[in-house]
Amino acid sequence: MGRYIVRRLIQIIPVLIGITLVAFVLVRLTGDPAAIMLPPETPKAVVEEFRREFGLDQPIHIQYVQFVAKALQGDFGKSIRYREPVLSLFLERFPATIELAVFSLSLAILVGIPLGVTAAVNQNSWIDNFCRLLALVGQAIPGFYLGLGAHIKIGGER
Repeated sequence: MGRYIVRRLIQIIPVLIGITLVAFVLVRLTGDPAAIMLPPETPKAVVEEFRREFGLDQPIHIQYVQFVAKALQGDFGKSIRYREPVLSLFLERFPATIELAVFSLSLAILVGIPLGVTAAVNQNSWIDNFCRLLALVGQAIPGFYLGLGAHIKIGGER
């Protein structure tokens, strides 16, 4: 059992490296962070100072290492849109995300299990076909949308 856990922990390393590489590359695909975060009329000297301050003047592999080091310390940078730390924005919105996910999952379980049992008991009948249709419609509706719509009706707007 102990060897299995150690082996699995070692296997996590390449997965984490892959995740950080994908996140790093996706952020860079949007363009030069300095050009995105600063207004177009910003003087060149200010842009260069910004790049120096945030390490954007470093080679890309050094930027990646700094990105991983900061992420391991819980520093995910500042939001381009809100100009606030990303971690605080995430933590502020996380409870609502969990609430929607729990509501959607609960609704799916409360509807899905009885629907599946009903379909199984009435196999190859019109009831089975109707249950399949409802299941298909349920799969077509995004869970977050269903949870949001039901949350507004039940809990009121926020």
